[in-house]
Amino acid sequence: MIEYRTSVDFCLDALGGKWKVLILNQLHEGACRLSEIIDAIPGLTKRVLIRELRELEEDQVVRREEFDELVPRVEYRLTDHGSALWPIIEAMNDWGVDHIQLLNSQEAQLLKVDSIEDFAEKLESGFTGSKDIEEIGALAGNSPEQLKKKMVKRSKRLPIDAEDLSNSKD
Repeated sequence: MIEYRTSVDFCLDALGGKWKVLILNQLHEGACRLSEIIDAIPGLTKRVLIRELRELEEDQVVRREEFDELVPRVEYRLTDHGSALWPIIEAMNDWGVDHIQLLNSQEAQLLKVDSIEDFAEKLESGFTGSKDIEEIGALAGNSPEQLKKKMVKRSKRLPIDAEDLSNSKD
């Protein structure tokens, strides 16, 4: 058995990784088949999903249910133990919404734009010839080209409006 320094270490080991919390979030809505989970989580492959679900089963967070029908089917659902994680996942979602709003407002303020929409337009335009970028780059010790790359990379990490996220958690 693996020894953990704290219960948080154990929790991170059980729920860590890129996909587990997203899978649990999907299963919170009810029992799902593999294809439903894959369709709901872009980028998740069947191979990775099966591995993650097996680990979650081992930790008694998810239950696999087989139906002996003409066409056999398998569904996954949260156990009671897994359902107890929902307040944590919901808190993570709330924090994510707040953090996206914070980052978006900071980015917009740095670029001297009036709104997030103006910021999005600047991102899409590539900041060509923008004096704001040169000023920010100089302050950050980056060339305008380096800063443009960082900003575009950041924008790709934040493709969702915080408002969309806050509406989707209901």
